Amino acid sequence: MSAQVIRTTIPFAVPPENGEPAWQNINSDENGEYQKNYSRKTEEVEVENLRGRESEASLDKTGFQLISNSPSKHSGFTEDAAIESEYYPEVIENIKKVTGASRVVIFDHSAYLEPLSCYIGLTLLLS
Repeated sequence: MSAQVIRTTIPFAVPPENGEPAWQNINSDENGEYQKNYSRKTEEVEVENLRGRESEASLDKTGFQLISNSPSKHSGFTEDAAIESEYYPEVIENIKKVTGASRVVIFDHSAYLEPLSCYIGLTLLLS
């Protein structure tokens, strides 16, 4: 294993045995637990550093794809309304270009703002 690959454990969702789609309530109960109909299992995996080889990642091969040739005009990422009105349209158009999707629906986002990093995660529906 090279220095560019590490072994770690990652939790994965295990679909319900009855074939029902997985779901989780976004509100916790009085004990701080979230109701859900699926379980989790942890698997040991290799995680590879793709720096300098970003073009090797694709939706078909890795399940994600980096789009680096399209910097965002939006820069704040602190106000949900601005993210939805400015950033969403950019993301939608980029995803359409890359995937060929005729319709992209963003139905959730989570912004994690730390002193040294900013991450916004989008939940998408492509059709």
